[in-house]
Amino acid sequence: MIERMKKVTIVCLADDQEQSLVELRRLGSVHVVPSTDPHSTTLDELRREQSELGQVLTYLEGLKLSEAERQAGAPMANGKECSHECGAALSRLHHLTARITQLEQAVSRLEPWGQFDEKALQRLEEHGWHAALVIHSASRKGQDWLAQFSTDDDGDGEPIHEFVVNRQNGQLYSLLVSRRALAELSLPRANFPEGNDLAVLRRQLDEARHECEQCKKALRKHAAVDLALLRQEVARLEQEARFEQTRDGMGVSGSRLVYLQGYVPEPQLDELRALARRNGWAIRYAEVAENDAEVPTKLVIPKAFRMAQVVLDFIGIVPGYREVDVSVSLLVFLALFCGMLIGDAGYGMLFTAASLWLFQKAKKLGDSKMTEAGKLLILMSLSVVGWGALTGNWFGLQAPGLPWFTNDQNNEHIQLFCFFLGAGHMALAHLWRAKLSTGWRERLTNIGWALFLWANYFTIKGMLIDGTFGDFTIPKWLYIIGTALIVCFGINWRSINEIINSPFTFINSFGDLLSYIRLFAVGLSSLEIAKAFNTMGAGIWHGNHWLIPVGILALSVGHILNVALAVMGVLVHGIRLNTLEFSGHIGLEWSGRPYRPFQ
Repeated sequence: MIERMKKVTIVCLADDQEQSLVELRRLGSVHVVPSTDPHSTTLDELRREQSELGQVLTYLEGLKLSEAERQAGAPMANGKECSHECGAALSRLHHLTARITQLEQAVSRLEPWGQFDEKALQRLEEHGWHAALVIHSASRKGQDWLAQFSTDDDGDGEPIHEFVVNRQNGQLYSLLVSRRALAELSLPRANFPEGNDLAVLRRQLDEARHECEQCKKALRKHAAVDLALLRQEVARLEQEARFEQTRDGMGVSGSRLVYLQGYVPEPQLDELRALARRNGWAIRYAEVAENDAEVPTKLVIPKAFRMAQVVLDFIGIVPGYREVDVSVSLLVFLALFCGMLIGDAGYGMLFTAASLWLFQKAKKLGDSKMTEAGKLLILMSLSVVGWGALTGNWFGLQAPGLPWFTNDQNNEHIQLFCFFLGAGHMALAHLWRAKLSTGWRERLTNIGWALFLWANYFTIKGMLIDGTFGDFTIPKWLYIIGTALIVCFGINWRSINEIINSPFTFINSFGDLLSYIRLFAVGLSSLEIAKAFNTMGAGIWHGNHWLIPVGILALSVGHILNVALAVMGVLVHGIRLNTLEFSGHIGLEWSGRPYRPFQ
C-alpha cells in the first residue's frame, strides 16, 4: 500500500539550526523539500569531492586484480586521506597519459631526422647560408621538385641545394640550403615539436612512463585493500552533502527564525511532534492538498513480496501518491511472463543455481538489497523451470510435459493461454479500479470494461484459434452489457473530444489484448534458436568426430546467445505488459516521487 503523508513545517531558532538538523536527521522520517535554492561554497566543494571520488571508484572497480594482490597490505585508517590520495594519483595518471601521448608524437616526428643540433643550422645562417628542413614525396626527383623555386621572377636567382637525410614510408626528409632567403617560399616544411632534442624527449618519455607505472601500482594497491573504505567515504560525503543541502534550503523568517518544510508518514507524526516538544520547535502539520505535486510516495510492501521493490528500483518508476500500489501484482505477473518468455527448463535450472549462489553470498555479506535481488532471481528462475517443464522444453530438446501443451502440434493451446492471461490481467486492472472507485458511475464503467475485454477474448479465440465463432451467445451478451455500461457511464457526452475518441478506445482494447501474443512469439523464437544450434552441434558430431570440440563450442556459444536474447525479451516485453498495458487499464501513470527521508 501507499502510506499516507502529512505535510509539516518546522520552525526553530537560527542559533539552533545545526543542532536541530542533527536531531531531525537522527529521527530519519521527514522527507525535506527545500524552501529556497540550496547553494553554498561548502556544498559545491562536497559535490566536487563526490564527483572525483566517483571517478576514482569507477577506475578502481574496473581493475582486474590477482589473488596475491588482494591479500597484500592493510587498508588505510582515514577514508578522507585515502580518497585524496587516490584522487591525486588518478589525476596524475590522467596527466601522465596525456603527456606520454604528446611525447610519443613528438619523438615519432623527430626520429626520421635523427639526433641533430639546431645550433648547426644557426651557424649556417651566420655564414650566409639559409636552411630549411622539408618533407616531400619520394616519387619526385629533388631537382624537378625544386625547379619552381630555383629562379626569381627575372630569371636570375640562387640555386637551392637538397640533401636527403632519410627515406621512410614513401617520404623524403631533406635539408635545403641556399644563398637566397627561404622564409618567403611556401615549402613543405617539417613541423617540429617544441624542444627538438630527440635524446631529451626520449628521456622525458621514459620518465613519464615510469611514473605512470608507479601511479598504476599505487592505485592497484588501493583497489585491493581500500575499496570498502572508499565506499564508506562515498556514503559520508553523501550524508554531508545532504545535510548541507537541507540547511541551505531552509527558509528564513526575520533575523532569528529559520523553517523547514517537508512530509512525514502519518505513523511517524507523533514521534516528530514529541521531538519538536523536546527541542522547543514550532511545528505545523496538515493534510496533503489535492493538487500538491511535491508529495513523495512511500510504498509499504508485505515482507513476502518485498522483492518487488527491486523491480521498481531497476526500472526507476514509482506510482504517484494518489495512484494505486500494484507492486505485488507486478511481481506475480512478471514472474509468470518471465517463465513464458524464456520457457526452457534447462536454462531455468542454470538460473536457479546462479541465483541461489548470489542469494547465499548476499546473505553472508548482510546486504539486504542484494538478498532481495537474489530472492527475485530465484522466483524468476523457478518460473522458467516450471513453464519449461509444462511445455517439455529442456535446452531445446523435447521431453514429457503437460499433454495439453505438448500434444498441441500448432501451439494453439499456448496461444490461447496467452490471450486468456491477457484478458485476465487487464480485466483484473479494471475490477481493481472499480473496487477503489468512490463513485458508482466510475465503478460501473470499469465493470463494463472488464466484461468488454472478456468478450474480446472470445472473439480472438474464435477468429485466430478455433477458426469459427461457434456459439457466440456468451461474448454477444458480454459485448452488449459491457458496451452499455461504458457508453452510459464512462463517456462524457458533453465533451466532443471524448465522443470522437471513444471508438478508438474500443479498438485499442482489442489491440492491447492481441499484444499478449508476444509471450508466445518470443518463447517460440527462443525454442527454435535452441533447436537450430542443437541441430548444428549434432551435424558436426556425426560428420567428423575430430570436430567434436568445435561442435561443443558452437553449441555453447549458441545457447549463451539464446539466453542473452531471452533475458532481453523479459526486460522488454515482460516489463512492458505490466507498465504499459496493465498500468494503462488501471489508470496508473507512474508519476510519483520516491520517499527519501532526511536521515
